[in-house]
Amino acid sequence: MKRQLILVAIIAFLINVNTFGQTSLEAGFKNPPASAKARTWWHWMNGNVSKAGITADLEAMKEAGIQEAQLFNVDGGIPDGTATYMTPEWLEMVRFAATEANRLGLELGFHNGAGWSSSGGPWVTPELSMQTIVYSDTVCTGGRKLELCLRQPATRLDYYRDIAVVAFPKPQNDLRIDGLDIKSLSGKLRNQLDPSSRPVPQTAITKRTDIIDLTAQLSSEGILQWEAPEGEWIILRMGHTPTGAVNHPAAKGGYGLEIDKMNRTAVARYWQKGIVPILEQLGDLVGTTLNNCLIDSYEVGCTNYTTGFDEEFSRLRGYNFRSYLPVLAGYYVDSGEVSERFLWDFRRTIGDLITKNYYGYFRDLCHKHGMKFSVEPYWGPFNSLDVGDTGDMVMCEFWSGNLFFNDSPRIASSAAHLNGQSIVGSESFTGNVNWLEHPATIKGLGDKAWVNGINRLIFHTYAHQPWDVAPGLPMGGNGLEFNRLNTWWKPGKAFLDYIARSQFLLQQGRTIADVLVFTGESSPNDATTMPEITALGFDYDLIGPHKMMSLTAKEGTIHTPAGGEYRLLVLHQTDWMTPEILAKIEELAQDGATIIGRRPLRSPSLKDYPTCDSVVAQLAEKLWGKGIIKDCSVEEILRSDAFIPDFMTERALTADIGYTHRRDGSADIYLVDNTRKSYLEERCRFRVTGKQPELWNPETGEIHDIAVWTEQADGTTTVPLQFEPDEALFVVFRKPAVGKKQLTDTRI
Repeated sequence: MKRQLILVAIIAFLINVNTFGQTSLEAGFKNPPASAKARTWWHWMNGNVSKAGITADLEAMKEAGIQEAQLFNVDGGIPDGTATYMTPEWLEMVRFAATEANRLGLELGFHNGAGWSSSGGPWVTPELSMQTIVYSDTVCTGGRKLELCLRQPATRLDYYRDIAVVAFPKPQNDLRIDGLDIKSLSGKLRNQLDPSSRPVPQTAITKRTDIIDLTAQLSSEGILQWEAPEGEWIILRMGHTPTGAVNHPAAKGGYGLEIDKMNRTAVARYWQKGIVPILEQLGDLVGTTLNNCLIDSYEVGCTNYTTGFDEEFSRLRGYNFRSYLPVLAGYYVDSGEVSERFLWDFRRTIGDLITKNYYGYFRDLCHKHGMKFSVEPYWGPFNSLDVGDTGDMVMCEFWSGNLFFNDSPRIASSAAHLNGQSIVGSESFTGNVNWLEHPATIKGLGDKAWVNGINRLIFHTYAHQPWDVAPGLPMGGNGLEFNRLNTWWKPGKAFLDYIARSQFLLQQGRTIADVLVFTGESSPNDATTMPEITALGFDYDLIGPHKMMSLTAKEGTIHTPAGGEYRLLVLHQTDWMTPEILAKIEELAQDGATIIGRRPLRSPSLKDYPTCDSVVAQLAEKLWGKGIIKDCSVEEILRSDAFIPDFMTERALTADIGYTHRRDGSADIYLVDNTRKSYLEERCRFRVTGKQPELWNPETGEIHDIAVWTEQADGTTTVPLQFEPDEALFVVFRKPAVGKKQLTDTRI
């Protein structure tokens, strides 16, 4: 009898396990967990904060289905309140907010400083603020001993430090490097800038061997004594001074200089002054209720120097930084191409140091205190995908109105996918809307965001309401007016339920993408968007140079360490490629990877120059010369018989229907989005076979088998779908279709 009971118990356990495996997806869809719920930014306006308002705001969020508030402190152009940033009163308000969030089972995050960009405050001193290279040049005649007072270069905030003093023969031709403010990151940012091949006459060239380092001969008073050889000489005094960038739009008490993003010491001191007081105030709520710290999008301009930069440059690039200093003042050294390559290396070094010493170190400090690091990794003087690698939560942004999407969703989703992260967050519905938006006007934007790889909407914004006076405080006219005083707040819960159901499905498993697009090696480097890929029914991710080195290939499939699989690698369209990247491409090609792209001609770097160019030429001949890699368009290869679209329609335009596809175990989850403001019927083809299609309606939570569908010989399933205006539906394939009766048409 005992054995029979044990056997029955085992059978019941196995049945329950099987049942759970079949229904857990349904259970999460019908009753989404906290991880699937929407979040919001919570802007405290100019210190206008009250405990009653905090409680009312958080309770309203809880009731509506908002799981987390991410705290920002900004200047919204309204009179100052009493809770000035970083004062004891303000810190008490933050503690009270965390205590209330804990009581309600909500999560709390916070932006790392006042304003939304980027990391600054009144405690940041000029020497630890963002730096830029400045210089002065003096023309003199040699053949005698010189004693010159060298003019100190332009100085900001009464802070200047010398880098070096060098002399070189004055070129016969005064031709200077064009676009130096862009190429040296002293004024403007430009994405994916390759070295220029502009011809430069020899009369404008300075030989590197003729450059004389006079740094040790400059006195502290700026007096240079030098036994100058015959001829006309240019004496270049080069140093660095603050850029003067400040955080914005910072609330009172938080306004100040931006920290030096390449300087680990600056980040550590900023953390001590700007973050530690918050952590000490919250105590054991840190790492539990207060679980993440955010750095918003980079919007504080160029920077191109930090203390110790020359040593870091030599370590990363393998040659002497000071040998090419005249290039940073616009003079050509050795040749036009050599000078351009040095500038390419210079920009990449800046990006590498910002990634490591700002974003990477900030993440390490968050982890040390039990918090996760959230980041919007774009629009700065760095490689965005490298910065995205530092985030536990990679975020992007999309706007209402005409500024709907930029390249940031593709950056964030790609970084998350390559790191094996299941969540892609987004600052959502930003814009100048002024109470004109509501769920019906923004739903389609959110659906489009999901199709673009986002699966956690974070509303921009819920402005804190310290008083019960409608329509409430705005966030300076920016962002969706999303707060408890809205007339649609309570009925709007249905919209938040819709979001939670959808995001639960979109957070399961991993996104299916066939194509991996290499964005190139240059820095700054944002997204390479390729809408022609999605137009053909495929999805794609972006990859940067550091992640490229971790790829492997087997039997024609490209693999990432985090478990991603891709069938095609598309190279950045450039004539320049380093030997290191090209060697990795050769390895992947030899292991069966399908790769397309332009044949590189030479390296963009001075590292191992000119040998590097010979290596590139030899490898390129081996790969392109023998036809292993083809220089063809992505459309040409994706239209070939070797590739079957993951999703396609029979009649609708690409702009009418969008899709995204995730796979969770044996379940294939497709979101199909009608972007039109009108009813739509369409026959949709999914790259799935042998499974029963099901319709999951995120507006109602209803699930039912689709009666009419057809399996195609190419391994796809065709399903006729009907969409209401602006409707998005999930089509899920998870159950075997063996033995099931099926209709292929409903026409009589």
